Amino acid sequence: MKGLLKTRLAKSIADSGWSKFLTYLKYKAEWYGRTFIQVDRFFPSSKICHRCGYKNDDSALHERTWCCPACGETHDRDGNASINLYLVRLGRHAGMQALVDDRSPHGLPKKPSRDEAGSSTTYG
Repeated sequence: MKGLLKTRLAKSIADSGWSKFLTYLKYKAEWYGRTFIQVDRFFPSSKICHRCGYKNDDSALHERTWCCPACGETHDRDGNASINLYLVRLGRHAGMQALVDDRSPHGLPKKPSRDEAGSSTTYG
């Protein structure tokens, strides 16, 4: 939220509040045929090993990398969090239920974006 308040959307976000912002975000996702998933704000996405599922409760916020004692994988905190959130989106993350999930029955977006569908424009 703090990061978004530093953009050109700051006034809109601050005025409408976080709940209203999420309502707009969901509406726009539906408008463009995109998927909207909201996970619990306390989901420990950066503390769970995306390979084996081990939860590292000992990591402090200032530690940017950590090594999983169960499988030995070294994780960048932010990269690991993004993989875990991606796995939630695919429905492959053990024990995680999304609060809001408007995916189609097969987990695919309703309509592909222009980038996903391919563009006839070539760059050279």
